[in-house]
Amino acid sequence: MSSASLHVRRLLRKHSGSLFGHAALQLVAKLYTSAAQLAVFVLVALVGSDELVASYAVSMAAAGLVATLVDCGAALWVIRHVAVQRVMPRLLAPRAAAVFLGGLAVATAAAAGLFPWSVAPWVLVAGATWGASGLWRGVLWTHLRYGTETLVAVVQSTVLLSAVAVSALVEASSIQGPMIATSAACFLGYFMRRRLGVRLVELDSHYMGIGAYLRHVYSYAGLSLVVSAQMQADLLLLAALWPGQSAGVAAYGLAMRFYYSISMPFDSLAMAILPRIARRLTIDWRRVVVTTVPLGLFAVVLMLVLFAHGELFGLTSLASKYFLSVGVVLCVALPFRFAGTLLGAVVTGSGNQPARLKAALLGLGTMLTLDVLLIPTRGPWGAAVALAISDIVLMLSYAWSIRGLRRHLS
Repeated sequence: MSSASLHVRRLLRKHSGSLFGHAALQLVAKLYTSAAQLAVFVLVALVGSDELVASYAVSMAAAGLVATLVDCGAALWVIRHVAVQRVMPRLLAPRAAAVFLGGLAVATAAAAGLFPWSVAPWVLVAGATWGASGLWRGVLWTHLRYGTETLVAVVQSTVLLSAVAVSALVEASSIQGPMIATSAACFLGYFMRRRLGVRLVELDSHYMGIGAYLRHVYSYAGLSLVVSAQMQADLLLLAALWPGQSAGVAAYGLAMRFYYSISMPFDSLAMAILPRIARRLTIDWRRVVVTTVPLGLFAVVLMLVLFAHGELFGLTSLASKYFLSVGVVLCVALPFRFAGTLLGAVVTGSGNQPARLKAALLGLGTMLTLDVLLIPTRGPWGAAVALAISDIVLMLSYAWSIRGLRRHLS
């Protein structure tokens, strides 16, 4: 092993005790980014019409599709790749192919009338730079530069909100202004992450081909698609299969937002754990348990309180009853979701990503099967049961996958 590699390992070990500090920085970045994105939607709604808000939402969804194609799981894959190979891959051909496919998707959406043709280039730019940022975000995580990533996220989100505000003042009736602002903010985020991240790695002397890249990232990309399906399919199936009141669908949609948002601290901790597992750094698991158990119990109690007061969120009395019944079921699954989030980071960090993909597929299959069986007769409650059981299955699958990795958990 070279002296440079030894020096890097010593530095990483020196800072390996900052696990919860890094998790806190990740949480700050997530919260700030989420708040800024919500503020942008509110701002667009205040200065524009319902059609403008809908067009912006569809445009951002299309940009998110392009970002998924461009990133292709690279943000997580590169952590393991750099940890093992010690070099940063060059991805010119895979990225060019992804942008081409993203362009076809954007053109198809524009041709279908989902948004104006004048917006299509900005949707593509926003999605491509958004997705390309993931690779360099992974580099910053690999080298434990969580403070740097948080700073970039705050700057990008602040520029996004400011630029959208300016565009709204200049032309309140057009979606083109907000999308140009979004593209500019995404490009800035990519530029900053790449400029900061390229200093931390040695670039590979060869370009990685498309075939080799797909052999590396297929399981990461598959997991990303599966997770997206799990987050969206439940609600879509409820709307399609249940003949009951729309109040139940509205309540379940709001409940899912709470369910996924409350795990944000555990998501942040998982992203601080992952590179440490990949780098074989020491983790104080006793402290992890001592910290997360009370936090998880507090989160469950908080969720129960929120689910008991649906009227505070604008729900009708009927929707509030659905909200509470769904919430009780989801609160039962929350501890399993929290544990699964952390265990999933161990699975990926240890290089067993195919096992994580299989576990995710098993969880998705469980949810879809139960949805089809329960939703027609049990409605939102049945959908909640399906989601809860799928998350329990997912956590148990992760636990089974790491049963032979005691050296990481000591």
